[in-house]
Amino acid sequence: MTDKLPHNLLALFAPRPPLPYAKPLDRDPVKRKGPSVTGVGQYVPLLKDYDPDYVPTETVEEKKKRKLAEKKKKAEEAIKKGLEEWDPNKDENVTGDPFKTLFVARMSYDITEKDLRREFEMYGPVENIRIVKRKDDGKPRGYAFIEFEREKDMKAAYKDADGVKLLGRRILVDVERGRTVKGWRPRRLGGGLGGTRIGGPEQNQKYSGREVILGEQAGGTDIVVVVMGLDMVVGMVVVMEVATIVIEIIDDVVVAVVQEVLGDTEMIDMGRKGKSF
Repeated sequence: MTDKLPHNLLALFAPRPPLPYAKPLDRDPVKRKGPSVTGVGQYVPLLKDYDPDYVPTETVEEKKKRKLAEKKKKAEEAIKKGLEEWDPNKDENVTGDPFKTLFVARMSYDITEKDLRREFEMYGPVENIRIVKRKDDGKPRGYAFIEFEREKDMKAAYKDADGVKLLGRRILVDVERGRTVKGWRPRRLGGGLGGTRIGGPEQNQKYSGREVILGEQAGGTDIVVVVMGLDMVVGMVVVMEVATIVIEIIDDVVVAVVQEVLGDTEMIDMGRKGKSF
């Protein structure tokens, strides 16, 4: 269509003249060669003796691991030293018959010998009560030993006094294991029973060490559905096993009687499957 325009207008659409040639100031990039680059592997041996007095800075994680290792080693050494010195049979503070002695723990620090005697004399005559105290300041440590005159009274207290509340705290009772159980070690020497001081609140048990929890919440948190002593649990297991055996015997007897009377095994099988005869 531009060919139809007049010459004066066609001049407006004419191309511009080409740019004048200018000689390049640098060499052709394709032909240009820069400095060669080599590896640094040959200088690695020089780094070994660069700063012999340099001490690397300890990170927070390394410091935490080091302190845990030192604490663990110190605790192991203390336990080893304590085991060498600990001998309950040679302790001058331990007297009486160990099979008549009851161990009472988790007591209130305000409890007195009079309170313990009033509570435990209901099971039988008490011969001696010793509340364990610290050697440095004389403060009670929260547990005691009660020696009865008769062994049967100690067994009765062991069975019934566990979990009794004294001065606002539920106590735990157990036999004296130091002189009655071979190889027994207390908690401070890496032994003991119970789990009230394992870790955080989610790990520590919230019930007596001689009790058993039956039931667990769906979310994973333990809840006390039934709390009973270990002897009660064993009794329940025995009763359940006996009941299961009796039910099986009764079932076999009933089947034999029906077969004898009806003489039709197929009808009995149909009845077991819930079908109508």
